[in-house]
Amino acid sequence: MRAEAEARRLLARREELQGRWLNWVAQELYQLSPPEFASMVRRELQRLA
Repeated sequence: MRAEAEARRLLARREELQGRWLNWVAQELYQLSPPEFASMVRRELQRLA
């Protein structure tokens, strides 16, 4: 599933970015399109985290 793969990519950067991760991931999600896909990725992030 493409949304799960994208969520895993975002989570993989969490340790590297540490305190900056939340702002970075928010920006990444904002740039995803269509909005429905961004919502799917957001749900996968919540599930995986």
